[in-house]
Amino acid sequence: MARVALASGADLLAVTDLNEALALRAAGLGASILITGPVNPARAGVVSENKFSVMVDNPRLLRALSSLNARRPVSVQIEVDLGLGRWGVGLQDLPKFYRLVEKAPGVRLDGIYAHPGYVAGKNGPLIRKRLAEFCAVTDRLFADGRAVPRHVANSALLLDFPKYRWDGVRVGNLLYGIHSTPGVLSLQNPWRPLSKIVRIGRVQAGQRIGYGSESIFPRAMTVGTIPVGYGHGLTLEPASVLKGRRPSFHYWGMVRGVRCPFIGKPGMNHVLVDLSGVAKPREGEEIQMPLRRTAAAHWPKVYLR
Repeated sequence: MARVALASGADLLAVTDLNEALALRAAGLGASILITGPVNPARAGVVSENKFSVMVDNPRLLRALSSLNARRPVSVQIEVDLGLGRWGVGLQDLPKFYRLVEKAPGVRLDGIYAHPGYVAGKNGPLIRKRLAEFCAVTDRLFADGRAVPRHVANSALLLDFPKYRWDGVRVGNLLYGIHSTPGVLSLQNPWRPLSKIVRIGRVQAGQRIGYGSESIFPRAMTVGTIPVGYGHGLTLEPASVLKGRRPSFHYWGMVRGVRCPFIGKPGMNHVLVDLSGVAKPREGEEIQMPLRRTAAAHWPKVYLR
């Protein structure tokens, strides 16, 4: 994906954590890489050695980067918390922290950015207010003529708030063919998570299965075992959240275009599906499964096409 982005004209790659950035370097990519999530100050040397750009939002990491005495300044970007509440400098604290970064030896400020937490159709007016405040504060910081790149636009903002594209955009969902804008975009899902049916059996009405025998079959049916589960990101609700409750909506796999509903809750490494609607299902047959895309790296690569 990184190679496709660079070949298509991207100037900078953005990843969540240090391990993702190191994986790209190990794959031979020498491009500029921004780590947008927190980095342990103890790993400051790794950041410098690999010429990463790193998000800073606290003096401890800033001091660790400054103390490296590296041959070249370490590239840093300040993240501002505009209400998401995960990490970042509060907007009211940005001027003070900005001056701290500017004075820190051994670092170079290459950007100020934010993730406003916009969801189409839900908090548009609030996001407009937050972005206007962000713009006003950063404009005052640059009143002396210094211009530091700013970026706030993820996929949703890119589409719905084009005036805030500024110096860069961070597309994520769009890379997966996902968009929430009312407009029509000619996008396709670029991938399909597939598994295979490893076992087919018949069960009778009233039969109990699963951990604690908690699932009861309402009728006789043909059942398929699929060798992936919640440990691979199969469903959106983790078991710790469900706590014995049924999911808020039903999941299913697809075999030859036929929906095959899940039976009971997925286990860590498996899930059962109802194959009753499939004509003569076969062991080894492919089934397309619902997968949280952020867990795709954990999907077991057991079967090769």
